[in-house]
Amino acid sequence: MDVEGLAAALGLRVLRLPLEERVSGFLRESAGIWEIGVNSLHHPNRQRFTLAHELGHYLLHRDHAPFEDGLLFRSDAKNAREREANQFAALVLMPDTEFRTALSSGDIDSVARTFGVSKQAAEYRRDSVINSIGID
Repeated sequence: MDVEGLAAALGLRVLRLPLEERVSGFLRESAGIWEIGVNSLHHPNRQRFTLAHELGHYLLHRDHAPFEDGLLFRSDAKNAREREANQFAALVLMPDTEFRTALSSGDIDSVARTFGVSKQAAEYRRDSVINSIGID
């Protein structure tokens, strides 16, 4: 999935900026223009997931989320909106049918490489597939 192209098609401006290590990205609205900031110091695969995650916030939460100084304010990384944005990113970057096929024919490292995501993102997606079919 071309997440850069999706962002552009939605009229979003993507900014790659050096941010604090603990900050992966942000979504903000300024003067009617929506921007997604991505930490340029992070690995390209992490940047890709961050961009998809922030696209999830834009599509799912922009009309309902609290904003402070134009930035989407998220005080708890474990809240439902963060989980929804993570799920959105995982589904966009690793579509179900293709992911299941890759998972059945390779280890998690090769799956991550196939989809251009981190091992952690591939594990997150694998766990959501396992949970959806009730495997312990």
